[in-house]
Amino acid sequence: MRRRFAFVLAGALAVAGCSSDEAPSPQAGAGPLTSVASATDPADLEALVLDEAPSGFTLADDAVGRTGPTDLATAAADARDPGAAAALADARFVLGWQRLWISDDEEDELFLIVYQFDDAAGAAAFFERTAGEPAAEGGEGVFDVPAIPGAVGISGGGDGLKVEAVVATSGVHLVQVIGNGPDPGPSRGTVVALAAAQIQRLSA
Repeated sequence: MRRRFAFVLAGALAVAGCSSDEAPSPQAGAGPLTSVASATDPADLEALVLDEAPSGFTLADDAVGRTGPTDLATAAADARDPGAAAALADARFVLGWQRLWISDDEEDELFLIVYQFDDAAGAAAFFERTAGEPAAEGGEGVFDVPAIPGAVGISGGGDGLKVEAVVATSGVHLVQVIGNGPDPGPSRGTVVALAAAQIQRLSA
């Protein structure tokens, strides 16, 4: 399973189309929340990452989705972007953690990705590369996320698959939640709720 194409948020937006000029600004709302904790090793970061299964989903073993601790090389590979490694390094990527939930009917997936950077400026810089630029360009696939100040939502898909994603920052952390599966896939509400809960966890 593990449809890793979903990590390319800009690609998801391109599939959805770019016909609207009313995309939300990545700086909309009150701005990113501030993390009160940062990790010094993977175990520290894992403790900050949600593991509760959303309704209708089961947490997958890390071996199923190649999730768990994430170093710079893994994060760059997941981005499927030849410039990602340099961008992550420039943003002073420290470490990351990923989780995967699979729906009870084994059709849909929810990925949660938390990356930590050396400082909030690094997280903001990689956010801009991941979601800020697509949001500024506009498109039918960009949606507002009122529950998370400063977040960007991106919807896309193709070939019978649907992608709903939210990307946001909280201090030194960048959070991505990506839901995908056969159309209609995981609901946008489920994706947004998971992202909001993770941001709250980082800010508590």
